[in-house]
Amino acid sequence: MPDDRDPAPPAQSPDVLLVGRYRVGRLLGQGAHGAVHLAEDYGRGGQQVALKLVKGQADAGGWREEAALALHWFRHPNWADVLDAGFLEEGAWFQSLRYVQGQSLAALEEPLDAGLVWQFLEDGARVLQALHGHGLIHYDVTPGNFILEEAETGPRFVLTDGGLAHLGPVEGSTRGTPLYLAPELMDEQPHDHRIDLYSLGLVAFRLATG
Repeated sequence: MPDDRDPAPPAQSPDVLLVGRYRVGRLLGQGAHGAVHLAEDYGRGGQQVALKLVKGQADAGGWREEAALALHWFRHPNWADVLDAGFLEEGAWFQSLRYVQGQSLAALEEPLDAGLVWQFLEDGARVLQALHGHGLIHYDVTPGNFILEEAETGPRFVLTDGGLAHLGPVEGSTRGTPLYLAPELMDEQPHDHRIDLYSLGLVAFRLATG
C-alpha cells in the first residue's frame, strides 16, 4: 500500500506548469515529510527555486496557514526565504523557497573542522533567535535542513524548510525528526522554543564527530 505522504510531484508534461507557474525539475532531497525539487518559477520570470511537495498531511490546516504567513515575511541571511505556499489536490501542499546552492549537512561523511563547527553554532543560533523573536518554533532542526552555502562573503550555514514550524508550542506532540528531538518532545511534555536549541546542539555534535 503506498504511503499517503508519498512526496512524488504530480505527473506533468514538460509543457504543464504546477499551479500554473512551476516547472518541476530534478530531486534535491527527500525526507519523512516530503521531497524538494529544483523548479523554475514562471511567476518570477523563470527564477530557480526549491519546491517542497508534501501529500496528504491531515494537519495542513489553519495553524499551518498562520505559520506560513509569518514565514512568508521572515527574512534572514541564514534562512532560505519562503517565497510562496499553497494547497494542491487531496490535501497536498507545496512551499517554494529561495534556492540555496551548496551541500546539505546530511551528506557530510567526515567531521568538520572546529572553526566551521563554531560558525555553524553561531549561524544557527542567530537564525533561530530571529525565528523565535517572531514567535515561531521550527521543530525540525536537523542536518538535512541545513545547507552549507558558498556565499560571496565565504561559507554560510542556511536553515531551510519551515514545513513543521508553528506559532508557539504544539502541546502533546512529538513533531520533528526522532533522532534530534528534545526530551520534552519525546515525553510529550510542555516545552518552548528552546527545543530548537537542543536540536542545534545535537547537529553540532554530529558535525564535530562525523
